[in-house]
Amino acid sequence: MSKEDRLISKGLRSLTLLKDPWVTALLAVATAIRIPALTRSFYGDEYYAILLAHQPVSRILTQQSEDTQPPLYFLLLHFWTKLFPGEAGARSLSLVFGLLSLVFAYLLVRELFGRRVGLASLALLAISPFHLEFSLEVRMYSLALLCATAAAYYTVLLARRPSVFFFTGYVLAAGMGFYAHLYTSLFFAVNTLAFLILAPRTRDQFVRWGTAQIAALALLIPWSFQLYSQINSALDAHLERAFSATSAIPKIAAAFSLGYTAFGVTEDQISKPISRTDLIQNAPVILTALFAFGIILLLGIKQLRREPKGLAVILGYLTLPVFGAYAAAYVDVIPALREKYLIEAITAYYALLGAGLATAWRRGWTLAPAAVLLGLYAYSLGNYYFAPQSYGRSEDWRGLSTYLAQNIRPGDTIVTYDSFGNWYLGYYNPTLNQRVLPIVDKWYNRQISETEIERRLQPMSADYTRIWFIDFVSQRAEFDEAGLVPRWLDIHLHQAQVVVFTHRLSLVLYTHDQTLALSSTPLKDAPSPQMKQ
Repeated sequence: MSKEDRLISKGLRSLTLLKDPWVTALLAVATAIRIPALTRSFYGDEYYAILLAHQPVSRILTQQSEDTQPPLYFLLLHFWTKLFPGEAGARSLSLVFGLLSLVFAYLLVRELFGRRVGLASLALLAISPFHLEFSLEVRMYSLALLCATAAAYYTVLLARRPSVFFFTGYVLAAGMGFYAHLYTSLFFAVNTLAFLILAPRTRDQFVRWGTAQIAALALLIPWSFQLYSQINSALDAHLERAFSATSAIPKIAAAFSLGYTAFGVTEDQISKPISRTDLIQNAPVILTALFAFGIILLLGIKQLRREPKGLAVILGYLTLPVFGAYAAAYVDVIPALREKYLIEAITAYYALLGAGLATAWRRGWTLAPAAVLLGLYAYSLGNYYFAPQSYGRSEDWRGLSTYLAQNIRPGDTIVTYDSFGNWYLGYYNPTLNQRVLPIVDKWYNRQISETEIERRLQPMSADYTRIWFIDFVSQRAEFDEAGLVPRWLDIHLHQAQVVVFTHRLSLVLYTHDQTLALSSTPLKDAPSPQMKQ
């Protein structure tokens, strides 16, 4: 067998991880804790993905050429949902990508720092609330993470043991990354830096790497003109642009560490500062997390200093994409910055945590912060599964649609902030679509004024006996931070009922009949709340 054949055989064997019982066990744990959430109600942008996936392929390509994200995920979802329909079927595609990203994360960290650190990183990623959240979301983030992590892994292999197999793996992973998410392109430059750090300084190596980069870029040619339109769409998007590192970095660190279910705050534009109320309410968890994660990260960095090149690579994968995304958003090149857009960097973050955990396991006094860290994961995951109505990004549109269908009457209407409410309700009950009246157009890009509210709501209140108002936190933040719409309704009509589905989603019934008393009913506590007649 030639040297080239031996390298290819070794590359193929590196993907056969089931022979390692620890890897198998950790992947089984990761799968087990994700499966129960497969059937959750769709929320937010997931409805866009589902509705788009049901369109013909030509329509998907046309639509995404005008949107801000490439089409690969939506094309894959189109074919996947034909075989596996429903919520669990759609989420299972992201689950597959998420589990594969765990495999490549382990391979990358093991290649750089050895099996012990690789297993520790895999263990933490398997139970990471942030990774769990986006390995189940019906969006492109788990696919982007898989592409970025696989490309990083093959970059390291090309630098150390070049072969046709690794070359092909890199080109495909990097090329697919361009079609998965715009921010994955930030890793294209970081891969070059990693290669320069690890590879011998020879002409053949530089030629080989240059060829790989050109080949990966060549895969982007069919989408290059559409990419220009997408960047223009991003520039025109209704997203905030006032960024501060003091607000962005803490939110990124908090999300990477414990997701959205440890602090009782929702995902939001990270340009917005953390409120003093949130800081006070979550002070015990924040201080505990700073203690545990701070010590484990310091231990990890100290341990990895023995592998300076590997440490430089990991720090590059963690910091450069984050600061690159921050800079792009700050100067309006791509004026959007949320924690999930930077998901590709979590592999590097968990490599540092894994090195710290592996070190702590060998030292008696450092077991305490390691135990606290694992306890924080358990706390966050407990909130994710057992209190979804109070934490994180949970929205029960399925429950809301069912409740409306059972209680709406002729002469009623449904009011939402924008026409995306039609998507949310229409997926579960298409008959409700015709009853929805949005206050603003779906591409409305600013806070609504009192004059506009009066112009829209006054005719509604005159034409309909009862108004069901859907109070959705994300839409209120985008269009009505001052709460002018519910204030107008409270002044001109009478609340007959409030049904709280989650902390992000509630339903308020307004009527002209002032004899109806207000009842406030959390849906989770009363599965079949009755309206007062």
